[in-house]
Order: sequence, then C-alpha cells, then structure tokens
Amino acid sequence: MKRSFCFAAALLLVAALSPAASPPAETVTLLRVIDGDTLRVWDGATETTVRLIGIDCPETRRNDKAKRDAAEWRVPVEGIIRAGVKARAFTQSVAPPGIEVAVTAAGEDAYGRTLAYVSLPDGRSLNELLLRAGAALAPARYRHGRREEYAELERKAREERRGFWKTLWKDFR
Repeated sequence: MKRSFCFAAALLLVAALSPAASPPAETVTLLRVIDGDTLRVWDGATETTVRLIGIDCPETRRNDKAKRDAAEWRVPVEGIIRAGVKARAFTQSVAPPGIEVAVTAAGEDAYGRTLAYVSLPDGRSLNELLLRAGAALAPARYRHGRREEYAELERKAREERRGFWKTLWKDFR
C-alpha cells in the first residue's frame, strides 16, 4: 500500500512538471506588429497586447529605454532605432498581420501585456526566429523556462554576426 502511494505521488509530480502541464496555446489572429517583440492580437472577443517572453528587440523610437541602451552599448541612439525598425520589419515579414498564431501565455509584465511564447502557423517559434536572425537579445534578467536555450541562440547569432550583431554592436557582454 505504501509503495503504491509513493508511485502515485511520483506520477503526479512528473505530470505536474512535464511540458504538458504548461498552459495550452490559444490560437489568435495577429492584428498588428507594434515593434519587434510586441504584437496586437484578437481572440474573437478581445484585443490583447502580447510581449514575446524572454527576448528584447531594440526600440523603434527615441525614448528613455533607447537612450539607456545606447549609453550602455556605446552606440548612437539612432543606431538603436535603426536596429529596432529592422527588427520590426523582420517580425512583420515572418508574421504578417492577418495570420493565425498560437500564443502560450506565461504571465503578465509590469505594463499589463501578456508575456508569451508565440508560434507561427508552420510551428516555428517567433521568439526563437528573432534571436536566430540577430534581431533580438536574450537578457539574463528575464526569467522564463527557455532562458538557457535563448541565451545559446543569441550567442550563436552574435558569433555568426547575424542581424544587428553584424552591423551595430560589438560584443558588449
């Protein structure tokens, strides 16, 4: 009896920790790409802002964050903005408005945006595509389940000088 209880408890623990225990993806319509890592989506009843979890694309306009990034990375603010515009264009090229995307929500950020992993109709991860293309960073301060994988994708893009790693930034980490 004691042995079967331990086995049942172990099965429950494995089930709770398995990927299947994560929230299911919701299929939504992409309305608009706000910037490289932020989307506006429609679920049939509600319009929602989705922030891609675990990545950070450069800013598309002059603001405090663009100025902080420029100072930290020792590049002109205009360079940050150009890289941000390119990141947004990349996102729009692989995820044009009107397509259906799968959103796996993982919480909310301080601005009330849904933090999520986003998959394209062909199953590719938008978050990962941006990292592979050198259009996004994978900041260590962002806590999520794929942090090590994302850091490796960023490292490879930086090493292979893809995207903004080729044109804008030198290694700054």
